[in-house]
Amino acid sequence: MAEDERMAVLKRLEKGEISAAEAEELLEALEAGVELEEPAAGAEAGVFTDITQWSPEGAISELRVSNFVGDIAARAGEETLVVATIKARTKGTADAKKLFEKVDITFDEKGGKAHVKADMTKSILDLFRGAKVSVDFDVTLPAEAAFVASYGTGKLTTGGVATVRAHGGNGKVETDAARVDVNLGNGKLTARRARELAVNGGNLRLYVDEADGLEKFRFNAGNGSVELKMARLAENADYAMNFGNGKVVAEFGRKPTDCVIKVESLAGSLKTDIPFDKKGTTMVYADGEAKAKVKVNAGHSNVVITVEEE
Repeated sequence: MAEDERMAVLKRLEKGEISAAEAEELLEALEAGVELEEPAAGAEAGVFTDITQWSPEGAISELRVSNFVGDIAARAGEETLVVATIKARTKGTADAKKLFEKVDITFDEKGGKAHVKADMTKSILDLFRGAKVSVDFDVTLPAEAAFVASYGTGKLTTGGVATVRAHGGNGKVETDAARVDVNLGNGKLTARRARELAVNGGNLRLYVDEADGLEKFRFNAGNGSVELKMARLAENADYAMNFGNGKVVAEFGRKPTDCVIKVESLAGSLKTDIPFDKKGTTMVYADGEAKAKVKVNAGHSNVVITVEEE
């Protein structure tokens, strides 16, 4: 990647001409050897929008959003409504209109399942030129309906929706869903009040808060970090964390009981307020007849377990 091209992208980000997600896409394109075109000389870039709204005719049990570049937000509500906003960052309304025409927003409803899709294949080259295009989705759906998101890069936020499944390339995820299943290439995930949580990806940072009711937890990543904050382990908790290199920080309000915590690592360190038995590369804490199970398996790990009893 040429350093001057990299600096040009960062300068545009600093000026607010492009978003952080767009800057990330450009830098990745440069890494891949794509030649970027500069904005037209003397052109003042502006943001132009085109908004489309849609509601299904009947009740739905699942709503799926497929996107490439852009943010997705979903919240619980009495009525189902999808608002799709195409954003074009370019030099004028004429160019913006051309970009709008290259993005197809489609809506489909069948058997109680709805699918909303942003087809950006016609505008893919514009992502690596002076003009930029993205689609933001704002969704309202019943709390009991499952929300499914598939996207390339952007931020995913959900509130009040019970079930969330997502597959993304890069970005941030923030959710308070009870059941969460996320596959994210690279990024940061914040989960609050989850009861079932499955996370898979490449390089991930995971923050789990208000996790007293978290019963089933799976974390698989090439590299990652996990932070758990909870007053206690759920009685039948079943946690498994697997990664090549990473860090686990678990904060308990009181000492875990009726559980087994097992750490397996080829290399790393363990800092804890509770006594672990160390045998080779395996460290085990056991208390009572195990109902809850927590396992950390990593090539290299740093594990910190603290108790904040009064």
